[in-house]
Amino acid sequence: MTAFAKTVDGKFAAFIHIPKNGGSSVGEWIKANARDGERISKNRKYQLGQHETKRQIFLQCKRHRGIEPDIYFTVIRNPYARVVSAFHFYKRQQKIPKTMNFEEFVKSNEWFRANRPQMSYLDETVKIRIKLENIADEFSIIQDMFGSKKNLSKVNSTAHKHYSFYYSPMLRDIVYERHQRDFEELGYEFYNKFE
Repeated sequence: MTAFAKTVDGKFAAFIHIPKNGGSSVGEWIKANARDGERISKNRKYQLGQHETKRQIFLQCKRHRGIEPDIYFTVIRNPYARVVSAFHFYKRQQKIPKTMNFEEFVKSNEWFRANRPQMSYLDETVKIRIKLENIADEFSIIQDMFGSKKNLSKVNSTAHKHYSFYYSPMLRDIVYERHQRDFEELGYEFYNKFE
């Protein structure tokens, strides 16, 4: 969910929740631990949903709060891992047929949320990009920003094998093609845990 809060130095910070990147956990942490923490999830007052782009957040904050966030931050994730996570999450939520396998999922348009590249949510002004793969170490940036050392709890996590287990060369190519900008700009690549 999109979330807002004031930092320890009084700046207005906005969290950009990219789907299947640990954003529910971060949003809940902000609401519980940050000064004036506010979680926005399908909120009519701000006309924001839980997965908004930096531009949408900027426009709605200007319109409904009369101010622009001073800081934007987000959590990013390896696109290959993100698609596997979406597959298991959608299965658990019964958003895709129970009989659909991972190959069918990748080849279909059913994974629209995870199919949208992460960079489509961001722009060059979003300087704080925490890698989900390193969140245990990098989350201290957020804790320091809001003056709280409380730990981050997992929300909406899915249990599954390492992402490399799910991919054939063909499926890797499909995901790479759809998320090429993420791979190039966020510095991710395919890592085969089993080689």
